[in-house]
Amino acid sequence: MSKKNRRYFYLIGGIILFFLIFGLAIIWPYGEESTKVEEIEEVDNSPVIEEPKFFHPLTGEVVSEENKIVPVSAIIDNIEYSHPLSGLEKASIVYEAPVEGNITRFLAIFDDSDLPSKIGPIRSARPYFIDFSEEYGGIFIHAGGSPEALSRLNNTSLYNLDEFKYGNYFYRDISREAPYNLYITGSSIKKFIKDFNVPLNFSVAFSPWQYKEEEKNWPYHGPEIKINFKKEIVWRYNNDGQFYEREGGNFKTKNLIILETDIESIDELDRRFIRTEGSGRAFFLEKGKAFMGLWKKEAGRIKFYDEEGKEVSLLPGNTWIEIVYPGGGSLSL
Repeated sequence: MSKKNRRYFYLIGGIILFFLIFGLAIIWPYGEESTKVEEIEEVDNSPVIEEPKFFHPLTGEVVSEENKIVPVSAIIDNIEYSHPLSGLEKASIVYEAPVEGNITRFLAIFDDSDLPSKIGPIRSARPYFIDFSEEYGGIFIHAGGSPEALSRLNNTSLYNLDEFKYGNYFYRDISREAPYNLYITGSSIKKFIKDFNVPLNFSVAFSPWQYKEEEKNWPYHGPEIKINFKKEIVWRYNNDGQFYEREGGNFKTKNLIILETDIESIDELDRRFIRTEGSGRAFFLEKGKAFMGLWKKEAGRIKFYDEEGKEVSLLPGNTWIEIVYPGGGSLSL
């Protein structure tokens, strides 16, 4: 090949190589951009389905699944000889009301799936404790009762677990003096549920109270609450723990309710009549705050309302209800 032809050959080859490289330089970034566009288009626009929330019927706390429980009510003593008490700290709801001599007893409401190992001392029933228990249904645990209470229990829908009739489910602690030594275990209650095929449901009258989401770190110290039973009861707000605690006992509650109603002595033994129907004044204490409203029994269930008539929403957690005569409690700032 002559020098002239070689130069011509090299010139043509260089021109071809130039256009080849220049073309690739132009095409390459467009290829990248095209890939990115395709990735952006791959977006999942399907609707987000939220998991359903379930709430415990006795406490309003969020639970993993819908609760099917047997409500368990127990009468627990509060005279000084009966202390220390067992199991009360695990109750979802506690009613405290006076009996003879203005000494108090407790009606503790438990969830059968979360029973304490030991409950007591178990004592005798009174009609007003039956009234409160019938709002829930399930099992009513006691050891005998006043004549009126025993007559009522002959015509109740409650499963009547009376120590006088079913003593094999109870035991006595021989290290303590009778009658302040009668107890029942969580396993004995479960055995009774199985033996008598107690259904997993509430009474027809039951409907849960309303609950609301709790505000965290509420910086409030609140009033001291004093209640005038035979032995004065004092509740104080614990701002660090965000609960009320009872003086002289290991008891705490998220919701404290003072329920005023008519209370009268009706016989020579000083047994009490306590009105559980109709309505009355109530004080509500939560997170150190106090406000007034009313209680009202509707369709067999006590509900709580503020002064405007709107149903009160409680905090998730346990509730303690003090039953007093008008003026029987005080709030000390």
